[in-house]
Amino acid sequence: MLEGNLQHIGKLHAETIYRPIHGPSWGYRYRARLTVRLIAGKGGALVGFHEKKSRFAADMETCEVLHPKVSALLMPLRLLVRDLSIRDRLPQIEMAVGAEIIALVLHILEPLTQADEALLRTFVDTHGVQFWLQPKGPETAYPFYPLGQELAYTLPEFGIRMPFKPTDFTQVNH
Repeated sequence: MLEGNLQHIGKLHAETIYRPIHGPSWGYRYRARLTVRLIAGKGGALVGFHEKKSRFAADMETCEVLHPKVSALLMPLRLLVRDLSIRDRLPQIEMAVGAEIIALVLHILEPLTQADEALLRTFVDTHGVQFWLQPKGPETAYPFYPLGQELAYTLPEFGIRMPFKPTDFTQVNH
């Protein structure tokens, strides 16, 4: 249709037509905002997306559109949230996948206790992610643990490294 319109309307004739560029059908979500809901009958907490046209959190054990490493974290995150003292003051978790690390931003409405901090550090040491904490708006997000790691997209074949924060707007189709 596009080629026909270009010929008919624009009087343009392509010498070569390339196939459309497209990304993977599954595991393409490198950024997401996951809802956290406490549900006593579901092991304590749900972590995932909203159900269609609803404020309810979907009962997800995996998610085929999320990056596979993030999908694998859904159940461990449910257990982590269940064990936090502020579990009812943690409405969402934002995630961003970079070239070397996965950053998880906890939107906390109350400060963490020392026991909560220990749980987060253990989770990081087990799953190899980085936690950020966000007490208010996106501008208040800061790295919690581990420090000294930088979230970035890379294009090694061109020597490009683009650092970003997990709350920055980015739109990348791998």
